[in-house]
Amino acid sequence: MRTPRVDRETLEAWLDLSRRADVDAAISAAHAAVAEESSRGRPVCTASARCCDFGRVGHDLFVTGLEVAWTLDRIPPERAIGERDVEAATKRGDCPFLVGDTIRRCGIHPARPVGCRVYFCDPTREAFVQDLAELGARHVREIHDAFGVPYVYAEWRGLLRCFAEAGIADRPASPIAFEPRDPFVPLTRGSAS
Repeated sequence: MRTPRVDRETLEAWLDLSRRADVDAAISAAHAAVAEESSRGRPVCTASARCCDFGRVGHDLFVTGLEVAWTLDRIPPERAIGERDVEAATKRGDCPFLVGDTIRRCGIHPARPVGCRVYFCDPTREAFVQDLAELGARHVREIHDAFGVPYVYAEWRGLLRCFAEAGIADRPASPIAFEPRDPFVPLTRGSAS
């Protein structure tokens, strides 16, 4: 689970590019395409947050640097994280954006990357989910190619750590309006233990 070293210039380029209207639209279109295909296949999501407990389910979430920049710039400011949050999540084996004390849920659900959008725990739809993941990855790669964006595909927490260590994208500038009643987004943040 090694994450390549990413220089500050590249991190800043990803953030700047993620803020461009045409890149933002392309990322939103990729999310919409994944959602549309997902609704066709109808895999079950129980909102258990198992997919966010990487250590327990035995998988790593892979994303691109552009996706991380886009996500970090669109979360609610109160959900912004730092190095300690990433380190604590890495030690726990889960995502630093899990919120809630007893029932843990995704605290950034509307701004989550494609890798999260294509992961389903539904054992009856494994082949479909694999195809969905390939579709999502293809859309993301096409965005990088179309806009000449440096492509680094690495583990989620590792790339989050790169941004946190550099102090880049630590104050969201373009937060998405989260629906307060969204079942995935509790109104209070859980402890970061």
